[in-house]
Amino acid sequence: MDKESQLLTTFNSPFGRYCFLRMPFGIKSAQEVFQKRMSQLFENLKGVETDIDDILVWGTTRKEHDDRLRSILNRCQEVGLTLNAEKCKFRVKEVTYIKHTLSADGVRPDQEKIRAIKEMPAPTDKKGVHRLLGTINYLAKFVPNMSAVTEPIRKLLKEEHEFIWTHEQQQAFEKLKDIITKNPVLSFYDVSKPVTVSCDASQCGLGAMLIQDNKPIAYASRSLTDAESRYANIERELLGVLFGLERFNDYTYGKHINVESDHKPLEMIVRKSLGCAPPRLQRMLLRLQKYDFSLKYIPGKDLLVPDMLSRAPIKINTNNEVENVIECFVNMVIRNTSMSDRYLEQITEETSKDDTLQTLTRLIIDGWPDEKNEVPKEVFEYWNFRDELSNVNGIILKGEKIIIPTSMRKNMLNKLHEGHLGIEKTRKLARDSIFWPGINAQITDFISKCSVCLESRRSNTKEPMAESETPELPWMTVGTDIFYWNNNNNLIIVDYYSRYFEIAKLENIRASCVITHMKSVFARHGIPSKVRSDSGSQ
Repeated sequence: MDKESQLLTTFNSPFGRYCFLRMPFGIKSAQEVFQKRMSQLFENLKGVETDIDDILVWGTTRKEHDDRLRSILNRCQEVGLTLNAEKCKFRVKEVTYIKHTLSADGVRPDQEKIRAIKEMPAPTDKKGVHRLLGTINYLAKFVPNMSAVTEPIRKLLKEEHEFIWTHEQQQAFEKLKDIITKNPVLSFYDVSKPVTVSCDASQCGLGAMLIQDNKPIAYASRSLTDAESRYANIERELLGVLFGLERFNDYTYGKHINVESDHKPLEMIVRKSLGCAPPRLQRMLLRLQKYDFSLKYIPGKDLLVPDMLSRAPIKINTNNEVENVIECFVNMVIRNTSMSDRYLEQITEETSKDDTLQTLTRLIIDGWPDEKNEVPKEVFEYWNFRDELSNVNGIILKGEKIIIPTSMRKNMLNKLHEGHLGIEKTRKLARDSIFWPGINAQITDFISKCSVCLESRRSNTKEPMAESETPELPWMTVGTDIFYWNNNNNLIIVDYYSRYFEIAKLENIRASCVITHMKSVFARHGIPSKVRSDSGSQ
């Protein structure tokens, strides 16, 4: 260590004060500093991996392996690094590294870890269940149906369940031991090969599988939180895609990924602009923007493993950051509407009483049928924009617009037309915040029958717009004006033929200054035949 760092390790003893000259054990940053130094020593050597004090040398052929080993030994000699000969292994077909067994076939769990699980006694309380599940979670990426096997054991962790270890739990415990003795193998990840992430979601969990050459690289699953379980079906499916890409971030970031999903509407959602998606989907799509991926629909019968993972997920302590961010964004969208809290509560209450909207809510949460003719007649008109619908706190949204229950639509038309705006302006006002099927036609019919508008319509005839002739050539006719912006006066000159314009910053608004700038523009584009101005006081 350098002189300054040495003094920081000073300690008292009966014989005086001493300090370490080399980095000792026990310093909090020692491991990181040591790992950084080891990585720097061997960073430019091929086929070498380091983990703290472990060095792994590999090669596809014996000659390649020996050449790389020779370069490692030479580097150790150059830097003065001493190796323990008793712990060194050379030219082995498989090796245990970072608690994994690596071989030409792929990656397997460490046999010592498996033996510890096989010899583990059955739990006697809920803390023992936590220890068991914490240990076997190490094998989750090796066994696709791990969550299904451990389901009876995980049920004991629920607060409403008393701990009783029955035959069902013992059978699951023994089956778990039997599975791990089969030595499941995952393929090695190859950075040069295409990557596929297969995703699925159910009403209780999410599942994903990382694939290369139709061989599994890793499995992942997790259960849904209480709030996530109430998401619409399309929202859960997109959450599954987000979970898969983020869980395998080390493999998916910075590389084009093929994503497989059994939910066909997702293909359209990921291609649309963010503004067309419901609030929750918008937030998920924003998080997905850092990934380069293409989504492909695969029928559910061909996504067996992700489907199984999602229906029997592993119960883990999930990071609620994504859920919290999504819910904050959704609530912000709701609060930004022009409606009061009292009116939103009324909409929620009337929605719960509207049979049509309740049927629509069930379809949003449980999923729409695959065929249009299978949709209930009362919600048939919502089919074409079904992927834009979501349910937030009992209110149905189409994108960011609130769908108004039938009982409130007449009152809503009255409020929209309180200022007796015209048809187009009233439609624009409605488009900003509310929706229901046929709203445009109902606005047109409502305004056309408004007695106040009918009485005053004749006295408010529109003045026809004065049209100007289109010039035959560019810069034949131009319009000029002076405007004030950003604490400066500016001159604008517009060509009537091409609509091309130029803007010049004026030092002052005297005629001489304006003429100078106009001459500069005319010198570049030619002198016009007509110059139109509003004859302002300038």
